[in-house]
Amino acid sequence: MLTNVLRGVLENSIKFRKTSTNDTVIKVSVRTYKEGIKIKVKDNGLGMDRTMQQRAFDMFYRGHGHVKGSGLGLYIAKNAIEKIGGEITLKSQPFLGTEVSIYVPDEASQNPTVE
Repeated sequence: MLTNVLRGVLENSIKFRKTSTNDTVIKVSVRTYKEGIKIKVKDNGLGMDRTMQQRAFDMFYRGHGHVKGSGLGLYIAKNAIEKIGGEITLKSQPFLGTEVSIYVPDEASQNPTVE
């Protein structure tokens, strides 16, 4: 489940990159945090304004209409992470990029079969 969440977040960083530049950056970091781990995926892509951020985890919400998608990616990611007792949040600024933070508690991070 965690693999699918990470794949989706990374795919978003790729899909919503700025096509006007060749300097696309996606940084992934992992560190211990509280009683688990925190994974951060930070990019320098299109970013989101405040309204888009407030709706980013809503079912079927697609903030950027120029890219194909169902609008389910972050919705599914949030539900999956919360199901294992974790948390997913994001910070973003238009045209400066987005940072997605995923907290996974120890039990879930050490047991990849948790569903």
